[in-house]
Formats: sequence, C-alpha cells, structure tokens
Amino acid sequence: MGNYLTSDNFRERLSEADLIQLTDDDGVGELNDAVLAGVIATAEADVDSYLSTRYLTPVDVSTSAGVAAMLKSRALDLAVYGLYLRRGNLPEQVATVRDNCIAWLRDVSAGRVALGLPMPAESSSSPTSGRVAYGGSDRKANRLTGL
Repeated sequence: MGNYLTSDNFRERLSEADLIQLTDDDGVGELNDAVLAGVIATAEADVDSYLSTRYLTPVDVSTSAGVAAMLKSRALDLAVYGLYLRRGNLPEQVATVRDNCIAWLRDVSAGRVALGLPMPAESSSSPTSGRVAYGGSDRKANRLTGL
C-alpha cells in the first residue's frame, strides 16, 4: 500500500474494534480500507517532507531493515494520530507519541539524527542545492546615465 506502512501495521497498535470505530464513517461495522489508505498517504507524505531535506524520498527501505523499521514506526505514529484526529477524540498518549515523532523527524531534517543512508550528491542545477547563479553585464545603472 505505502512506501513505509501497510494497513496490517495498524494492528500492531490498535485492536480490530478500535480500527473499525476509527474508520467506519458509514456505521456499517466494518473496517474502511479507503480511510486507512488516506491516513497512510498523509503520514508518509509528512515523513517524506522532513526526510527530503537530507535524502531522496521516498526512502528505499529495502536496503536496510533498521531504516525500514524506523520509518514504519514513525509513519505509524502519524497515521494513528490521524485516525484519532478524524474523530476528534485524541488520547493524550497518542498526541505525545506524535509530538515525539515530529521532534525526531525535525532532528533528521536538521542533520542531528542520521538514517545511516548515503545522502544524495548535490548538483549545481539542483533547485534545492542552495546555490545562486548570477549573470549579466557589468553595466551599472544610475540616475545620471538613465540605465
């Protein structure tokens, strides 16, 4: 389903009854896979928005089981938060876990925490390389020359 997370991963944190209650918008007593897909997409986009300052995203988690586990856990933190937020019933523990997740992602983004993956090489044509190119003539405009 996602790059870091699947719908089955929710069962690591939530009971089936909780999953149904948090996703069943139509009141039919069944898990709504479309809702899970939506919160997974949002959570993974949030994770990637932080990681993209240091790594190519989505991160290829096939190269490291440790990185895969870390990103799955962080995406799951955000996705569970998203499920509860949809219902307006946000347990304090879920909010705390989400806050800790965001703090970790900020640390990765700032370079204080590394994933242990190679960082992409910057190129001068990269829009995020932080370099500015200047061009043009050496002519200077002033009020006397009218240029």
